[in-house]
Amino acid sequence: MALKFVLNTAPLYRLGELVDRKVDEAAERLARETVDRAQDLAPVRTGYLRDHIVTEQAGEQHWEVVSEADYSAHVEYGSKGRAPHPFLTPAMEEAREKIPGVLAEALNAAAKEAGSA
Repeated sequence: MALKFVLNTAPLYRLGELVDRKVDEAAERLARETVDRAQDLAPVRTGYLRDHIVTEQAGEQHWEVVSEADYSAHVEYGSKGRAPHPFLTPAMEEAREKIPGVLAEALNAAAKEAGSA
């Protein structure tokens, strides 16, 4: 008597698509969290600097966090007679440290979703 098992490999084929989607979502979330952190660190006199820190997708797989105030660099790095008050650099450094964990979460979510279909 013959014995036959069927291995459903459909979840493996879905995984690539799911990984792309989950990583894109995670990247956008990390960029938005980085904006929030930079806004928390930004000095506030009028609120203009804080309110003009934004994120935008700058192409496939690239997000930018931008401080649009004309004087952002003077605040970040200091200028003659003004001490530096870094807000964007520390936020970006914190974001870079989070990338491995964010990626692992995205991959795990994709694998879980692929396996449940």
